[in-house]
Amino acid sequence: MSLTALSFPLTTLAKYGGLDTTIYNYEEALKRPLEVKKLAFSFNNSNHPYTKALPDGRIQALVNLEELFIDGYGGKYIKLPDELSKLKKLKRLTIYGENLVQIPNVVWSLQSLTDLTLEINSLKEEDLKLSSLPQLGDFGVKIHKTEKLPGGIFENSKLKRLFIQSDDAKVIPDQFNKLPDLTSLTLHCQNLIVIPGSIGSLKRLAIFDIYNKTVKSLDIDCGQLDSLRDFRWGHSLNFPNSLTAAKNLHRLNLDVSFFETINTDTLPFKNLEILDLSFSKLKTIPPYFSTLHSLKSIYLTNNNFASIEFDFSQLTNLTELSFGDCENFQKIDMNKFITSLKTITKLERLKTPSLSKEQSIIKDGYHYNFDWWEQRY
Repeated sequence: MSLTALSFPLTTLAKYGGLDTTIYNYEEALKRPLEVKKLAFSFNNSNHPYTKALPDGRIQALVNLEELFIDGYGGKYIKLPDELSKLKKLKRLTIYGENLVQIPNVVWSLQSLTDLTLEINSLKEEDLKLSSLPQLGDFGVKIHKTEKLPGGIFENSKLKRLFIQSDDAKVIPDQFNKLPDLTSLTLHCQNLIVIPGSIGSLKRLAIFDIYNKTVKSLDIDCGQLDSLRDFRWGHSLNFPNSLTAAKNLHRLNLDVSFFETINTDTLPFKNLEILDLSFSKLKTIPPYFSTLHSLKSIYLTNNNFASIEFDFSQLTNLTELSFGDCENFQKIDMNKFITSLKTITKLERLKTPSLSKEQSIIKDGYHYNFDWWEQRY
């Protein structure tokens, strides 16, 4: 399961597909039961009428089925056949139903499931029985009308990847210490009041993705997050100063943020390769950015810089630098800006409001001397 988004590309229509092809025609799948590994039912796509019905008991004939996908179900309750439990190779189950108020009981009998993704209208404590799925490693849930998420989310200690999306959720139980094997955590909960502090206990966490525009600070002890490589906080109100304790970051993404300055004296990220502050409100580039010698890519698109008094010459590993669509860029001292870039021999792509698409791509093996600037002005 991809935990970056709750989506599934319904683009392949295969009436006679191979083992790894998603089949959308249930009746055709039943004619070739031993060959079908992936089966999809879509209530949204009018081009495939045979998919607009739920599977029945005949599905047990698909003994090699590994993935079952149900999209766009509009009812409050969904009836799935008990025969699903006989599919011993079923690893991935996805059910999207924005009006659902209950998870079918048969789901909790699928002992071979490794990946479960759900969209549901509301979620109660008794609805989740994740502990009954011994092989489950990935769990993703999109919840519409639940302010307090149930503690049942934490009842399977073997989870490795967890994705939670909810615009209504305000509270998540502070029980992440129950998930010691978690390596990827996505919290796309824009109205969440507090980011649970127990996340700081996740020593194996490598990817941490937040989307939230309510929380003012990241009150987590990041000093124990030795495995954290990739951190994102979309719509952050302030720079999360506690993050400076996570010193092994490779990627830092604070896109669409609301802060104008970064109120910290240093960024001790010796391994940071990608820094993304696009679509934010930065006024200046902090001088200590020059200490991030491992940086390969900097994305500062769509900011409103008052000035860029910054020397890029120390960032010798830089291959990509983007100031695309930044306001007031014409006020920048371009002589200083260009001079600070000339020593960066690895630079392959530079994007500013003054560059054309062709000029933004630096050809391999070609030393870019910035003559375009002198010619234009």
